[in-house]
Amino acid sequence: TGQAVTIVDIGGGAITEGHVFAFSPNADRLLVSWRSVSQSIRRGEQFFQLWDVRASRFLARVILGNKTHLSVAEFSPDGQLLLTYDTTNHLRVWTSDAGKPIYSSAASPSFGYPPVTRIAFTSDSTFALLGCDPLTSRIAGGQPVKEVQRQLLLFDLKATVLTNIEVLITVSTTQKFNGLAIANDTKTIAAAFGNEVVVSR
Repeated sequence: TGQAVTIVDIGGGAITEGHVFAFSPNADRLLVSWRSVSQSIRRGEQFFQLWDVRASRFLARVILGNKTHLSVAEFSPDGQLLLTYDTTNHLRVWTSDAGKPIYSSAASPSFGYPPVTRIAFTSDSTFALLGCDPLTSRIAGGQPVKEVQRQLLLFDLKATVLTNIEVLITVSTTQKFNGLAIANDTKTIAAAFGNEVVVSR
């Protein structure tokens, strides 16, 4: 209807700096990531909240820590799962209704890949395509960096170990990912870099 409706009303100046926002596919749930400035939650603590949009009802709050905030978050197409990647290089899968952890790469020594900046799902919610952009300086040896390798990873959402991640494509480009798409066969994918689109079958 275009009418503004307040869904998230924390009150009391408890939070600042909303970092990441994500809607579930049918728009019934909303994820919001925040940094705390209150005493009830330790000052500087990063956390995210899940809200029932239709009922304007709080569902869950997940504390991330004072050195962690979400870089990217996406709901699966069936609305059942939430996939996040944070600044401590942890890839995590949560339940979308209560924010309960299902999987975390924290079980491994490290993620082992460049930071995830884009996420796309197969429409059946069984796999996720991860776009990884290295945190490479634009200047190397006094000269601008011309190209860096950016990877597309296939992640099995039913996985419990990182060995279920497969490198699909490595592209050398100066442009970051603008968009990703993946078909249910997990073989047909598309990635946009600046004004270029790469399709793989």
